Amino acid sequence: MASFNVSHPTNLTYIHIPRTGMAIKTLTFDWVQRHNPTYRVDDWMIDHPNLQMVKQHIPNGKVFTVVRNPWMRVWSLYRKISREGYWLEWNRMKPTNLKPFNEWLEDYANPDWEFKFPRWFDRFTTMIEFMEYGNQTVDYILRAENLVEDFQVIKDLLECDEPLPDISMFVDDYRKYYTDKGAECVYKVYQQDIKRFNYEF
Repeated sequence: MASFNVSHPTNLTYIHIPRTGMAIKTLTFDWVQRHNPTYRVDDWMIDHPNLQMVKQHIPNGKVFTVVRNPWMRVWSLYRKISREGYWLEWNRMKPTNLKPFNEWLEDYANPDWEFKFPRWFDRFTTMIEFMEYGNQTVDYILRAENLVEDFQVIKDLLECDEPLPDISMFVDDYRKYYTDKGAECVYKVYQQDIKRFNYEF
């Protein structure tokens, strides 16, 4: 999924932080794109731009993003890696080399372990780094865990009161996949996001 812009009635840009959930993807394709003819995705929006990149291309207008519990984000990433071979190819790995989740987390939290993201960011990039640039920050921060309610501000900006699609199926209890040690590995990597957005395991 890519970031996008809707130029009318409000010049609104969405910054897509990786692994922030299928729910926002569903809202994008089944609601934003369907009900807003000026919806567009430019080439530079595909590779998860941060706020600095957005401001370089679209200096004016409103910007929003979605944040998600870091423990859920990392579990989501692991599932994606295990199902989509290109992640393993980027890192010269085979499916048989992929360790069980909590063992993999120990590697993931180790700065000396090589795991490439062929983008401007890497696995240690925080959600905060996507949404801040100098003394600027995005105008609206929505939470994946409360997306239907939080999305009301986007409906208001786009002056569209069409009902949202059902996103209730995109709920998973990530806790059941973690050991205590695995959960601590995620805290080690993303404690800035956890503290900033008051997330708990």
